[in-house]
Amino acid sequence: MKSYVILFLIFFTAYFESHAQSNGDIRNVMAKEISRHTGWTSALDKRKPFAYFFALAVSYNDQGQIDTVYFTENLREDFQAILKPKELSVYLMNSKVLQGFYKSKVVMYPLIYRYQPDMIIPFDDLAMRDWLKLWPIFNVRDRTRQLVMLQPYHNTFYSVDN
Repeated sequence: MKSYVILFLIFFTAYFESHAQSNGDIRNVMAKEISRHTGWTSALDKRKPFAYFFALAVSYNDQGQIDTVYFTENLREDFQAILKPKELSVYLMNSKVLQGFYKSKVVMYPLIYRYQPDMIIPFDDLAMRDWLKLWPIFNVRDRTRQLVMLQPYHNTFYSVDN
C-alpha cells in the first residue's frame, strides 16, 4: 500500500518537475522538493481526514541562492512531525534545483495538503488556527525585499490498498 503511494508521488513529481522547468513555475519544483523530504506515512496510516494549511517563504540573496526559509508560525505538532521544518529548511537551502529562480526577493508560497478520498476539507478549530496564522514572520532584512506571491498550491494524497 505505502509503496503505491510513494510510486505515485514519484511519477507525479517527476512529471511536474519537467513541466515546471520548461515554463519557469517554481511551485511545482518546490512541491517536489518538499515531498522528497516529508514523511506522510504516519498521517496516511491514521485513516482520518486531514488538511494542513501552511505557507513557505524562501528568501533569495543577490546571487540567486536561498539564504533563509520561513514557515507558518506555530505549525500543529502532528504536522511538524511530518514536515520537520528545521530539517526541511536545510534541505531546501542545499537544493540545487531551487537556486537561481529569483534574486534579492522573498517568494511566498501558500500550500494545502489533504488526503484525496476526503470530499470535504475538515475546517475545524485547528484548521482555522492554521489559516489565521498562515503568513510567516520575516526577519528585518527580508522585510525590505520585494515579495513575490505565488498562487496557492493544492497537494492531495492517495492511498492504494491491496
